[in-house]
Amino acid sequence: MTKHVNGKHLNGNPYGIHRRLRRLLEYHQGIVDALSTTIAVLEEESEGRKRGHSADLLASAIQLDAERVARRRGRPRKARGGSYDRTTGKVKPGYSSKSSIAARRERSMKFLAHFDRTEPRPMPPGATAQNSGLGPLVNSGYLRKKGEGYIRTAKEYSLA
Repeated sequence: MTKHVNGKHLNGNPYGIHRRLRRLLEYHQGIVDALSTTIAVLEEESEGRKRGHSADLLASAIQLDAERVARRRGRPRKARGGSYDRTTGKVKPGYSSKSSIAARRERSMKFLAHFDRTEPRPMPPGATAQNSGLGPLVNSGYLRKKGEGYIRTAKEYSLA
């Protein structure tokens, strides 16, 4: 019999879900400890007890919260906009990053330099329709098909 927990299919291996539940419990237990300490401080303040004890409780609440935050910082987070390379320890730029866009536009500029305004030329050697970026350049109006090759149009191509 198959079981589903939170949309996940379990094939008789409950250890994955147990580990996940333990991590959730540990995470939320830290929050509960910090909140209960804060509530205790507030109750002491409202009852008018001595201030020295509440300062100790407040310090312990801050320490509990700092420990909770430190546990979360221990895990490496996925880098935004790119992928994390574990071998180098650096983040590769994402597809929409400024450096990736500039590199693509530079490659397109070099590809367009191969074509002439009057004489139709075939694609450069080693370039195929799949890896050259020819389609977007034709669709954008930078190149035009003429006979067996392509010609460069008058449309300006800027790197910016």
